[in-house]
Amino acid sequence: MQAVILAAGRGLRLRPLTETTPKALVDVCGTPLIERTIASLPEEVTEVFVVVGHLKQQIVDALGESIDGRDIRYVTQETLDGTGSALHLLREKLHGKFLVVNGDDLYDASDLERMIAHTLAILVLSTEDAVAASA
Repeated sequence: MQAVILAAGRGLRLRPLTETTPKALVDVCGTPLIERTIASLPEEVTEVFVVVGHLKQQIVDALGESIDGRDIRYVTQETLDGTGSALHLLREKLHGKFLVVNGDDLYDASDLERMIAHTLAILVLSTEDAVAASA
């Protein structure tokens, strides 16, 4: 199974942290967000496409070509024009069922496991304070 991690954006809401660091590499308790995401992926995921853009070389240098037996591939989104455009770049590389996650979110492994049990699924968080949750 394949996974796509969207990590191209500038992370404007995380400034000043993201002025010199890609949002996917922001440290949370000693581990970059994207490494936490990769660790949370279901074991069925053997190939990970990381869509990079802003400060992309830092992400490539941090992750390398594989992590925990998973092949890491990079696709550059030159024009940062959204999720649909990022996935369009991968249209010929993705086959069958695949998982798409944001590189700057935290995921519980059990949630991702439940997602892949379905043909089509989307993961959302319900909150009382939408403004606080969007920051």
